[in-house]
Amino acid sequence: MWFHVFYAENNVGINKVENMKHNFDNDRFGEALRNGLLAKKMSYRDMGQVMKCSHSHIHSLITGRAIPRITDFLYLCDVLELAPSDYFFDTYNRTGLPF
Repeated sequence: MWFHVFYAENNVGINKVENMKHNFDNDRFGEALRNGLLAKKMSYRDMGQVMKCSHSHIHSLITGRAIPRITDFLYLCDVLELAPSDYFFDTYNRTGLPF
C-alpha cells in the first residue's frame, strides 16, 4: 500500500488528506477524466503520450481499476482543467469528525 500527503482545498479551507487510497473517489475521477478527454477530443493514446504512460493505464484510471500517483493526478487535473479537491471524500461530512 502506498501513502501520500496531499493538501486539498475546499470550501472550509485546506484539509490534509493523508491516504489518497481511502479518500479518493475513483468513480467520480474516472468519469471526469473520460468527459475531459471527450471535451478536449483526445484519445487514450493521446493522453498516454502526454502523461508518458500507456493508453491501457489511462483506461485503468478511467474504469477505476487504478489510482493515479499524486503527481499524475495533479497533472491530469491541470491538463483537463479539473479541481483536485472535487475527487476526495469529505471525511468531515461522512463521519462527523475532522481529518
